[in-house]
Amino acid sequence: PEADDYAVSVGGVGASLNYVSEDEEYANGNSGGNGAASSNALGAPKNKGYSLFFLRAIPVPPSRFRPPVMMGQMTIEHSQNYYLSKVLELNARLRSSFAATNEIGRQEREIKESGTDTHKLSKLKAEREKIQANSLTTWVDLQT
Repeated sequence: PEADDYAVSVGGVGASLNYVSEDEEYANGNSGGNGAASSNALGAPKNKGYSLFFLRAIPVPPSRFRPPVMMGQMTIEHSQNYYLSKVLELNARLRSSFAATNEIGRQEREIKESGTDTHKLSKLKAEREKIQANSLTTWVDLQT
């Protein structure tokens, strides 16, 4: 037999493992870990434990800085640096907004449980709504 006689494509291996996992309970979610871990961030479907071994997309983080562009006598910052910095800044703003909203929600629950200080409760609600409005603005800025 030739070496090419044993060559199998990745899709063929995946199809074979899918076929086996339908018939064999041990192969459905338990190969390589528990069944809960079979849904991964790379799009592997739940209850398909074999798909943990197949990547549909390779995650590659962007480099933080691109070299400046020289145009004649001028040095211009690369546009991707600006956009990457903007995304990182807005993500940090959203994270802090979510943390502040969670803290206000915790304080509101404590006041509701104690049943006291309804004035402070209404003040917290107004503050939470303001933070949420700012979060929506930041989210829109992140989209543009």
